[in-house]
Formats: sequence, structure tokens, C-alpha cells
Amino acid sequence: MSETGFLESTDRTDIDTGLRAAFLAFEADGRLDLALPGSGYTDLRWQSLAALSRHNTVLGRWSEAHTDAIAILHELDGPTPQRGQIWGVWAAEPPAPILEAVLEDSGWVLTGTKPWCSGASLCTHALVTARVEG
Repeated sequence: MSETGFLESTDRTDIDTGLRAAFLAFEADGRLDLALPGSGYTDLRWQSLAALSRHNTVLGRWSEAHTDAIAILHELDGPTPQRGQIWGVWAAEPPAPILEAVLEDSGWVLTGTKPWCSGASLCTHALVTARVEG
């Protein structure tokens, strides 16, 4: 931390590295292997996320985003996240700025800005909502 009390870039890197290591430890010991929504174990899912948040609020919130992404991917018959991947989900849709998606020959291309993507610097993968024409 600098003399002003603000984080300097090297401090941010150290914090990100520590958070990533702690998150991967949660994953390795099975604390992120939660029942999927709608499987009859919603209460246990929420209790698990609450316990992670009591341990560390930032990691708890990040764990929620990651496990939400796993659930969404499952519902969409998408890829199963691999160990060591850290997923986030950002679906907030303010009037502006916006993120737009256009389907091109090479796949979906995103342009614009997606606000409120806390934790994005720590993720390896993300699910985002974007506006499409029509």
C-alpha cells in the first residue's frame, strides 16, 4: 500500500494472486461442488454459499458467480467448466453503456461496454448478456 493508503498496482497483483489461490483451494477441496438449482437442494446450496461468504466475503461473492455460471452452462447444455477455470456472470443491463453482440462467420463478436463486472480481472471465463439487433 502506498503512503496515501491506496493500493498500488503491485499490491493489486498480490491481492489478485492471493484471491485466485484461495478460490482454487475452495474448488480443490470440493466447497464449490454445489447442487444445481432446481435439484431439490436449494437450501443446502444457499447454506454452502453463506458459509463461504462468512469465511471471506469477496471469495463468497466470487464463488456465487462461478457456481451460477456452472448452473447456467448446465441448463444450456454448454461446456462443463474444467478445474482451474474461474467463471463469472454479468447480466446487469443499464440503459447505457451497452454491450452489443453480432454473429459473424467466426462467431459472436462483442462491442461496447459491460459495466459492473466486479472480479473480471480474476476470471478465466465469463458469461455476459449482450444486446442483439431485433
